Amino acid sequence: MPDISKWKSDRVISMFGIFGECSSLLSLPDISKWNTSNVKNINSIFNGCSSLLSLPDISIWNTNNVINISGVFYKCSKLLSLPNISKWNTNKVNTMKV
Repeated sequence: MPDISKWKSDRVISMFGIFGECSSLLSLPDISKWNTSNVKNINSIFNGCSSLLSLPDISIWNTNNVINISGVFYKCSKLLSLPNISKWNTNKVNTMKV
């Protein structure tokens, strides 16, 4: 995978399914520094990444504007652990499904 860690993401509003169904993906570059302050939808961002073993520290993503976090880790059956996303701001979330 190319280094996508420096993608300019400050104007992105939807990350719906970016890595969806990437079933042979084992790891990701450090996407923790993506500017997610305008993102409203992270629905299914890692859905179907059934070989993914780990994630960068996405716990530091700014989720203040996210309204849909459905299926973010759905079918990520090989993930050994998750970053501590317990501090994600979910105040605006209105859709949160498996």
